[in-house]
Amino acid sequence: MKKFFEVFIFGLVFLVLIAPAYGQLVPDFFTRTSGPESFFADARTDGYTVSSTYSGFVEVIVSGSWSSISGHWIDSWYEYIYNNIPINPPTYWWYAMTAGFNGCAWWIECGGRHLRNWTVFIEGVGFMSDGFPSIPPYNSLHEYHFVVDFGSNEVQPTIGIGDGGYWDNDGGLNVTLYRVVRNAPTSTNEVTWGQIKSLFK
Repeated sequence: MKKFFEVFIFGLVFLVLIAPAYGQLVPDFFTRTSGPESFFADARTDGYTVSSTYSGFVEVIVSGSWSSISGHWIDSWYEYIYNNIPINPPTYWWYAMTAGFNGCAWWIECGGRHLRNWTVFIEGVGFMSDGFPSIPPYNSLHEYHFVVDFGSNEVQPTIGIGDGGYWDNDGGLNVTLYRVVRNAPTSTNEVTWGQIKSLFK
């Protein structure tokens, strides 16, 4: 009975404290091969065209926010109000941080789309499931860290704000990009439900 209780407590602590944070960091699954390329995506322009071409996995670190005529502020994923409280319920903003491939990041005018469309991994969340991915939890510091997959062909994206009516905008996003490759899976950085359930056998 004592043995069972000890295993139960250990398993409970593992599930509550360790498993949620285990294997959810970008370096656990990806290795940088080039970069960084850092830039400011000004909300009062049509975006920043990166100097390098990219294909495959690209690590994205972004901070900052911008505002429009609504008076609300928008970071790379969420809309929020002046006192740093996200719109309730939190609103994923579809043109908060977009990428286009014809020299412009605007949503309607240039066909720019939110980086969510290419996101495969979000730090603190993990790998995205099949289909349209989830989004990171709201961060009051407006800092997000994720990995996108631009596919097998080399592209030179323009990254910025999807709002083409930029004359009433303010602010922007600080962006850093790295080329990365997927690490080979190891037993030390991936936990399966089978491993977790084995604690109770």
